Amino acid sequence: MLVQIIFTRNEGDLLEESIRFHLKSGVDFFLVTDNGSTDKTPDVLKKFEAIGVLKSFLDRRAKPQKECMEAMTKFALNYLNPHWMILSDTDEFWYSKMGLKNILNSIPKEFNVLKVLRYQHFPTAKDDLNELSTHKKILFRETGQHLGIDTGVGDSTNNFARKKIALRSISKNSDIDILPGNHTIHFIGRRVLEVQPDDIVIHEFPFRSYEQFASKVERISRVLLENELYSNNTEYSSHMRKFIDIARNGNLKKYYNENIYFNENRLVTALKSNQITYDSSLLNT
Repeated sequence: MLVQIIFTRNEGDLLEESIRFHLKSGVDFFLVTDNGSTDKTPDVLKKFEAIGVLKSFLDRRAKPQKECMEAMTKFALNYLNPHWMILSDTDEFWYSKMGLKNILNSIPKEFNVLKVLRYQHFPTAKDDLNELSTHKKILFRETGQHLGIDTGVGDSTNNFARKKIALRSISKNSDIDILPGNHTIHFIGRRVLEVQPDDIVIHEFPFRSYEQFASKVERISRVLLENELYSNNTEYSSHMRKFIDIARNGNLKKYYNENIYFNENRLVTALKSNQITYDSSLLNT
């Protein structure tokens, strides 16, 4: 069994799209914690619970992502007997041209954690606005060359967004520690394999419109005030802290238009410098 574990808030439309995409890709069951959504998220969860492919949880605290991801992972280990678990955000679409189950089943038994590369997609003037599915509409993504802004992209080895993890089934009694953002997990006996993007890659859509971006910044602003884990650790969400400061100064829309959105001229320049590339991998999914 392949289980996908998601923490979400107010991304109902994208959540439904993501669940349908991953069902086609080989995911058998979803565990989802709703962080007090006020949009259609509860209705989406009920729809998939009714057909037996999802179990939802509700937690209204200020983004207790770490605690909820750990609790859902423990639930999966205790009650679902999964072969693999994907630890995911709503806007992350896990893709393998071989099929997720096929590639996961091919991983050598000695590895129980996979680190998977993530491509961040950016909205552009060339998006297909007639396409309702985000993963078929926003088709330009980063290439690993620095874009000149901090969007959460970058780690110690490259300028791609930090890798995310998949977890093979481990002992139910394991004491697990999932770091904020689902970038890594610690437990006794951890054996990590960094997979190649030709095998599995994550297509992420963190910036879909100005309205969505502004809402995200406002939501994270509340988290940084109310959640001790984030308020006491300034190294977490450094890029979001910058967005929050920009919003407080009244410059968020200007920043979005000049740095996140690629108008025709900016897109041409970015394509020529290989900072952005067209990626149609998900068009036929």
